Amino acid sequence: MNIHIEKKIDNLAMLVMSGVVIGLLVGFLIALTS
Repeated sequence: MNIHIEKKIDNLAMLVMSGVVIGLLVGFLIALTS
């Protein structure tokens, strides 16, 4: 049970981090082009 929950949290953290990175990159590109 514990391992499964920890794995879920890890996946969520990875999704959040990649989402933040993608958001920053997109925002940077938009700032550059506009």
